[in-house]
Amino acid sequence: MLGLGSSLISSGAVSEPPRVLIASYNLNDDTGSGTGSSNTTLPSGWAKGMGAAHTVFGSTTTKNNSVTNQGLVFTSGTTPSSNTGPGGGHTGGPDTLDTVITDGTWDNGTSHRYLHYEATGPNGFDNSDPVTNLYTMRTAELDFSSYTSIEMTFWYHNFCQSVTQGTKDGYGMGLAVTTNTTSASSAVEAGSGLGFTSFTEGGATMAYTTTGGASRSEVRLGGAGRAQTTGHTTSLADTNKWVKVTADLSAAAGESSVYIYFAMFPHAAANAFQQDIGIDSIAIIGQ
Repeated sequence: MLGLGSSLISSGAVSEPPRVLIASYNLNDDTGSGTGSSNTTLPSGWAKGMGAAHTVFGSTTTKNNSVTNQGLVFTSGTTPSSNTGPGGGHTGGPDTLDTVITDGTWDNGTSHRYLHYEATGPNGFDNSDPVTNLYTMRTAELDFSSYTSIEMTFWYHNFCQSVTQGTKDGYGMGLAVTTNTTSASSAVEAGSGLGFTSFTEGGATMAYTTTGGASRSEVRLGGAGRAQTTGHTTSLADTNKWVKVTADLSAAAGESSVYIYFAMFPHAAANAFQQDIGIDSIAIIGQ
């Protein structure tokens, strides 16, 4: 589901401008059916940062190769890595103007797909040189010119078996909003603070609550550790449900041409494969 825009409007309070669903992505109907190297289908207008295609910050670019199964991919079911990642895609779908989704239930069927960073071996991570292993996925062009406030919500999964592994120390997945089709850097940010400036700094602040009840606010998802305490092949439980993330993108309000970038900033780890991250059910609402 892609490109839902100005036709979806709720009146809101008399003294307030209407709320508008700028864009909504469930990632189930427009990302193909394959996984890893067998799947190259992206939502319309989206682009994957491979082969140094995207600048991440400064002069640092995405990994300089074109292996399709590396980095950020769309998949369903469990991840290839053992004891890491979600058990399946989020089932609740994105927020709408009338419904706020609160359930993080997942399903491992092929109809529930999600965006996934696969860190296993040749799929994208070298624990001796994480600097060269940056990956991005950006949305199609979005128009924020009619709004003064913009909120983005999506669902997030970051489980690894060992709490001392996975993303940590400020590294993880970042969210940038820029005015450029090939750069997530602060040099072209769509609003103050929305572009990346380093591996651990810059980009939108994202707020969520872990399944253990800890409230977090960070610019790198996973930078403070895992969000779930069980997962992958484990049966569905409250401890391994997806968690909801909220990001205020109001700094980009007024811009008529913007792009949202998801970027993975991995760090060196003894078990590098335990850095899988999932993103699903994305909604962007303006007012």
